[in-house]
Formats: sequence, C-alpha cells, structure tokens
Amino acid sequence: MALRPDTLLTPRQFVTETATDTDAIDLRGLALLGVMQTADGAAALLRHPEGRIARLTVGDHLDRWRVGAISDSRVVLVRTGEARALHLPGIRTAGETSLRPRARTTAPA
Repeated sequence: MALRPDTLLTPRQFVTETATDTDAIDLRGLALLGVMQTADGAAALLRHPEGRIARLTVGDHLDRWRVGAISDSRVVLVRTGEARALHLPGIRTAGETSLRPRARTTAPA
C-alpha cells in the first residue's frame, strides 16, 4: 500500500502496514505492544523479554517498575529516582499522538 507520509491510517490499515515488520520491537527488553481504554481507564500491553505479555493499568507493578502513566501512544514506568517511557512501535514523538497513526515515511525493506 503506497501512502503519503501525512495520510491518517485507519486501525486496520495500520495493523496491515506494521504486522509483518521485523525489528519493530526490541525482543531483548520491555516493549509496549498496545494501549486501550477500558471501563476502568487506560491499560497497556507490555511484552517482557522472556516473552510473557502483561496487561497493566496505572499503579500496577512489573518487576521493580510501577506504571506511572498511560497515554494513547506510550506508557511511563517509574521506580526510585528514574522514569522510562515506552512508545508504540514506530511512534517516537515528543508530543501526544492520535490513535490513528500516520503512514510511514519509508517503505519496509
């Protein structure tokens, strides 16, 4: 699918475009797989380096990290004196992003 970089993608288009990307996430570390809104608030799906997947909400713990915040494109993990932001694959912006990601600027290899 050839799309201009400023084209908004539907969720189905985004999944189609990114589902077969190799190297989309680093399998050796924690990775954010997705975020969702639930009746209880925002939740995030994180992949642990060993392959297990956890569904977490704000305040939950994973290893020694606590989920401090969840937005539509990232989760912030905190522990004593340290904060770490995990972003959805392909989304590395300073500001918030829409749930409708923009098309990639480069074609997959």
